[in-house]
Amino acid sequence: MKERIFDLLKEQDKLNTIINPTWKDDRTSEDFKRAMIVESGELLDHTAFKWWKKQEVDIPQSKIEIIDLWFFFFSLLILNINHTPSMIFSGAGRYENKLEYFVTMFSRFSGFRRDMEWDTKLVQEKTIRFVYEVAQGKVHLLSCMYELLELTTVAGITFDELYKLYMGKLVLNIFRQEHGYSDGTYVKIWKDGLEDNQVLEKIMSETTDVDSINQLLLVEYNARMD
Repeated sequence: MKERIFDLLKEQDKLNTIINPTWKDDRTSEDFKRAMIVESGELLDHTAFKWWKKQEVDIPQSKIEIIDLWFFFFSLLILNINHTPSMIFSGAGRYENKLEYFVTMFSRFSGFRRDMEWDTKLVQEKTIRFVYEVAQGKVHLLSCMYELLELTTVAGITFDELYKLYMGKLVLNIFRQEHGYSDGTYVKIWKDGLEDNQVLEKIMSETTDVDSINQLLLVEYNARMD
């Protein structure tokens, strides 16, 4: 597990660098805190929390929103470790050792060993707890990670699924950047009124191969104009 967590952290750094080569200097913890709070709201929306409105729980899209939370949390983690004096971490002198510390905690305290299925009520409760943790004046990274791990677990996401969904969403996020997401020319609604996240969900039900996902995204994106 640890090796694959490191893979995700490296890929997240690469994506952030594609978006902005100097992101570690330009972005702040508050940026990623706001992003996680907004994404949490989108997650809750997919869980049909509005009792005053007819809604259906969308489990696949809820899971993708949880993956988005990991994108922003890993970004926050990398940013803070990059800017934190090594003395804060006992026995961790170098940047790589600080990451090792968190990856070890991730592996040791994750609930992925529990056999759980999706639980809407618990997902909603854990989402609120996660938002509360994020909204603190100064985010405690370990506590924030524990809450996100708990949320991921009650959503019935195994580590293998987390890894596959993360890599798939990574492909889509890079695809977005390559097709004008940053300058506003990217079109998020594709053929048949589907959002790109929904198209990704459909593609990943057929393949989790990164190259294949990228190729199929291009096919579907071009087909939106047919």
